[in-house]
Amino acid sequence: MPPTALPPPGVDIEFTADQTTVNFGECTTLRWNVQNANEVRRETKKVALTGTEEVCPTESSNTYNLLVQTLEGENVERVVSITVAPTPVPTNTPTSTPTPTSTPKPQAQNPIIDKFIADQNSLSQGSCTTLRWQVRNAQTVRLDGNQVANQGNQRVCPTASSNTYNLVATGAGGGSVQSSLTLSVIVSTPTPVIIYVQPTPIYAPPPVIVPSGPPSIDAWVTMEGDCEYYRWNVNNVKEVYFNDKGVTGQGKQKGVCLSGGGVIINNPTLRVIHLDGRVEEIFINDGPGSPFWR
Repeated sequence: MPPTALPPPGVDIEFTADQTTVNFGECTTLRWNVQNANEVRRETKKVALTGTEEVCPTESSNTYNLLVQTLEGENVERVVSITVAPTPVPTNTPTSTPTPTSTPKPQAQNPIIDKFIADQNSLSQGSCTTLRWQVRNAQTVRLDGNQVANQGNQRVCPTASSNTYNLVATGAGGGSVQSSLTLSVIVSTPTPVIIYVQPTPIYAPPPVIVPSGPPSIDAWVTMEGDCEYYRWNVNNVKEVYFNDKGVTGQGKQKGVCLSGGGVIINNPTLRVIHLDGRVEEIFINDGPGSPFWR
């Protein structure tokens, strides 16, 4: 026999109000919690199975509906009623009219400056600070001639020639008091700027080579210890240059060392100027398999 299908669980609905009686103009909160339902609507608006809503009833009797559709498709309604308490009507209580008495006119009090300070009393030239003040019993308050509130603050940037501020408070009776505040402005002496001018190098001509026969040019690369050296032997020419630096006909230039140090020479080139003015350049290739290695 096949198993008998269990009927769907029954719907469970909780629908309440935080207060069921409120005064006119007050609000309260509706709360609902629904289990085992397809859909929940507050009035005509679809809502979540669990939620809240603030309402502010205006009528003496107010009704709020929650419509729930069960898993079987049936509609179930819950209702919450909220009553607005009647506003009490004030009663006219006869009162006796008091006999007027003469009140002596109060004398105007003199103004008092409780506080007139600066966040910084000493600052460097070009810097700013904030003035703060607090005054009592004043009809008008002026800071350096400009009317301000009895209590306030103002940002100022004093200079060496203008660094004193005056606060004047005037009372209703015409009396006034004044307070002055002088700030110390530190004028710094500018540090002299020293400009270094790189001297123009004086061109030194290469050593003079005295010809004694036909020209001969030889260049190669060797290892001495763990450092490579570029070497050359040039005879019977006018001038010799290694990477644009005038050199003698026989010489060497240290390159990179395996243990570190030395000099990285890019494109090591020997340039020779012959006696007839011809220029000959030899790139001393130090790469692997180069014929210049000896």
